[in-house]
Amino acid sequence: TDGDLHIEGLCGKSQITIIAPSGYKVLSRRMKQSNAYFYVSEWKSGTYMILIEDEKGVYSSQFIKF
Repeated sequence: TDGDLHIEGLCGKSQITIIAPSGYKVLSRRMKQSNAYFYVSEWKSGTYMILIEDEKGVYSSQFIKF
C-alpha cells in the first residue's frame, strides 16, 4: 500500500539500515525473516539510501519517498 516499503529476498540474518537525504540514520534493524516491511508514510520526501548486510554480502540501493 502507499507508505509501505517492502524488501524481499533477504538471506538469513540481515542488518537493514536506511539513511535519510540529510545523512542521518532513520532506521537500523536486525532481521531474521526473508522479507521486511516498513511504514514510511510519515517520513519526509526525498531520496533515501538503503544498506542491507546479510550472509551473501553488502548491498546498497535507493528509494524515492514522495
